[in-house]
Amino acid sequence: MLISVSCISQEPWITINSDKKVFKKTIRDIHPIVNKQTGDVAIFFKTNTGLTCHLYNNKKVLISTVNITKLPKNSKITLGSTVTKNEYSLFFSNIKNTRFSALTINFKTKAVKVNENIILKLKKEKKLQFIEVNNQLHLITCFKNTSILKLYSFNINGGISNREYNLSNEDFKDNNEDTHNLDQALFGGFELPRIKTIDYDIPNALEETSAYTKLYVRDDKIIITSDVYDKQTVMVTLNTSNSNYEYRSLENKNYNKKDTAVRANSYIYGDYFFKIYSTIKKIDLTIYNLKTNELVKELNINKAQPISFKNSPIIQEGGQFDKHRELEKQTKFIRKVAYSNPALSILKNNDQFILTLGAYKEKTESGLLLLGGFTGVIGAATFLAFESYNRTKSTRIIGLFNEQFNHIKGAKIPINDFDKINTYIEKESLESKKMEYQTIFKHEKDLIWGYYNKKDKSYRLFKVI
Repeated sequence: MLISVSCISQEPWITINSDKKVFKKTIRDIHPIVNKQTGDVAIFFKTNTGLTCHLYNNKKVLISTVNITKLPKNSKITLGSTVTKNEYSLFFSNIKNTRFSALTINFKTKAVKVNENIILKLKKEKKLQFIEVNNQLHLITCFKNTSILKLYSFNINGGISNREYNLSNEDFKDNNEDTHNLDQALFGGFELPRIKTIDYDIPNALEETSAYTKLYVRDDKIIITSDVYDKQTVMVTLNTSNSNYEYRSLENKNYNKKDTAVRANSYIYGDYFFKIYSTIKKIDLTIYNLKTNELVKELNINKAQPISFKNSPIIQEGGQFDKHRELEKQTKFIRKVAYSNPALSILKNNDQFILTLGAYKEKTESGLLLLGGFTGVIGAATFLAFESYNRTKSTRIIGLFNEQFNHIKGAKIPINDFDKINTYIEKESLESKKMEYQTIFKHEKDLIWGYYNKKDKSYRLFKVI
């Protein structure tokens, strides 16, 4: 694959020479929290017996350390956090997400509050996702067999407030124009749907973006999209500050009831909506401006013509016998997309859009050196995306486009931040036994990657450059 690679390095960001006793214990999670108002960063090391917490200001100067010797009950899973000024709350649950607790730290006074039993009773509700918006943890649910969503907001003192969004007056139509409720449109009648929270500022693998129901965060809003029905994409935008919502039905202009082996999916990047529609004969890609509803670009792949907008070979990765190989004919690519989970991912590099298009198949094994870090449902979206990026089983092409979505023929694919991390690991020969408890998170516009260095018993964080 033609990828432009220059000098690869990582800029040291923060080195934590923590109490060695911490690293002698079994570390369960590493949970970084960025205060988006101040730029401060709190790093929580969760062990089997407690927490060690370091707070750094936006100049990366250590300003406070708090040690907690006992965790609250029901703290197997770290769900996420809520931040207000100097106070940081971590929320936990048991394995089944049925019992909840919280721990609040005031880094200025070093006071610690524990809420052992947070009451959260879900009555005939299905969980969509735990999700963080502007440093506050939320849970989105949908009442079974209805079009009513509920947003639970976890407050800094451990309390939970809620509000409902009633979409009962909206029509959710399937491929046959039959009307359903929102529950069916989001979950598709399955008990275990693929629902993912997408951070579109990072290189997302097709494994993540192939989910048919996706959540995006934009300012104080949560955007939910569902491609359960091939004919249209359901889009619901929730305002987390009130009970207002916006509903849109984005019809697939290429849908044909007579098509066989139909698969469809979508992706949002900035103000653009991307739609992939595949059959056993073709793949269509349409790009819309979400503000104006204007069709910006339509691209097609068929059996008769070579693919006109790719800057890479057709890549098949994660096969049973070959981990990486290239396919010569677009007919094989079309067939593999038709019988897999179609997906696309977009990333912008300066004035270029990098578009990855293809399909993903399930794969059980992991390609990370050592999986450490945060194990909660949300807050680790960047880390989980990195994990997926390294173990994906997908067939794909990559194309480069200018800001008008015209294909840039012959251009080399820029190396993305995840590739930079992997290249650095290979360059420095960082063996798995020397590298534990990785974490990745965003601080303002920078991507921060870190790991525990066993040799000098420190936790090292680097800025990806």
